[in-house]
This record gives sequence, structure tokens and C-alpha cells, in this order.
Amino acid sequence: MSYAPAMIACWAMVLFLIIRQDRLTFEHLLLLAVLAGALEAFFDMMISIPLTASIYLIVAGTLVALRSSSVRNALASMLGLTAAWSFGLGGSYLAKLLLTSAVLGWQAVFQPFLTQLQFRVGTVDPEAHLPKDASWGGMIFNNIDRLSGESARLGFDNTEPELTSAYFTAFALIGWGYALWQLFVARRQHRAGLVWIAGAGYLAATVFVLVWVAAFPEHTWRHAWITVRTTTIWIAAGWGWALTARVMQSAVAATAPAPVPDTNAPVVSEAA
Repeated sequence: MSYAPAMIACWAMVLFLIIRQDRLTFEHLLLLAVLAGALEAFFDMMISIPLTASIYLIVAGTLVALRSSSVRNALASMLGLTAAWSFGLGGSYLAKLLLTSAVLGWQAVFQPFLTQLQFRVGTVDPEAHLPKDASWGGMIFNNIDRLSGESARLGFDNTEPELTSAYFTAFALIGWGYALWQLFVARRQHRAGLVWIAGAGYLAATVFVLVWVAAFPEHTWRHAWITVRTTTIWIAAGWGWALTARVMQSAVAATAPAPVPDTNAPVVSEAA
């Protein structure tokens, strides 16, 4: 339908997660992930998917991080949430296709859908930077570079503000560097697991965006002025990971038990 209803539904879901976090189990988070994906497919199929999925994964991942005791549990939880969101998206879109084809006919619905799908994944677009012209890594890099360039002008200007783009890139790299520095320090203190747990949601969101860019290179390339919104994930995810890890480490340090004095130690008098 449009981009705005999808974002309204997304932020309403996030607000619900924050308000009801104390009463939501992981099973609730999975069910809400399916609903979030289904609403995204109903409202807006291609434009905002990476962004709305990432927002849900980040918020739900932070709730998971507050409850997880191991890195394995946190990563497994994020994999489950990502799969649930994707299942809701695919199921809702398939239901739209089936219901529409029941009214208009199979050929009238699925033939245009398959044609558009081939175009969006780049198999019929020579300008989509597919592996025949470059590696998959090169294709992803080219599309991300295009999105990064668009993020500097927000899609409203035809100029190339290279300095602004450099500021965006520097801001993103500093955030990721800060998160990795905290991970390095935590490893020396034998607390690296806590930092990994804190970043589970942000890492899942970043991977989701990269997979989406890889799966639909033509859409990313041709509609960069719209899909530019996804750049907010890798621009801000490093900072979000770093700050979440900082808060969690401070909370653990504040709740750590005070050292117990050794009552068996010999007492030395001042006179002695």
C-alpha cells in the first residue's frame, strides 16, 4: 500500500514490546515476529522490509540479551526470531497471491509476479551487478556503496556530496570500532560473552540487511533513493551495540557481590 503504514505498524509493535516487556516470554516474541512480518507484507512488500525487520530484531534482541545467560542461547534466539519474521512475511505475501489469483486467475497473478521476481533479483537486468560481471561480494559492495552515497543526500538531491558521505561513513566506522574495542577489553576481563550477547540483535539486523541486498540487487540498485533508509542500520548498529554492551557491563559490575573480608587473617595491633 505505502511506506508510511508499514512504519506505523512497526513502531506500534516496538512500543508494545517495550511497554509489555516484563510479561512477554520468548514464545510471545516469536508470535509477534510472525505478526510483524505478516503486517509488513500486507502493507509494503519491497521498500521498508530490511528496515522494519531490523527494528524488530534490534528491540527484541535487546530483550533477549537482558534474559540470556550464554552466547549460544542469544544467537539461537535471534535465529529463531529472524526465521519467524521471515515466515510471517512469506506466508502473508503468499496468501495475498492465492487470494488474488482466486479472483483474477492464476496466469493473471503469478505470471507477472514471476516476471517481477526475476527482474528484482537481477537475472534479467544487466545493470544489477550480478556475479557474471563481478563476484557476489563485489555485487553486495557495489549496492551498499550506492546506498551509502544516497544516504548523504537522502534522495532529494542529484549532486554528489562526497564530504557528507564521508562523515556518515566515519560515524558508522567509529561506532563499530567502539563496539569491537569493548569486545577486546571484555575478552581480557573474561567477559566477552556479555558483549556478544548485547550485540545479538544488532548483528542479526545487519546480517538481515546484507542478505536482502544480496538477494535483490536490482531493487537496491534501481531504487536506492527509496531503499536508502536501510543504511540507518549499519550506520547506527555499531553504536547501538556498543552502548548496549556498555550499559549491560555497568549493570553487571553494579550487582557484583562485594568481596568478603578474610576473618582468618592475623590481626596486627597498632602497638606492635
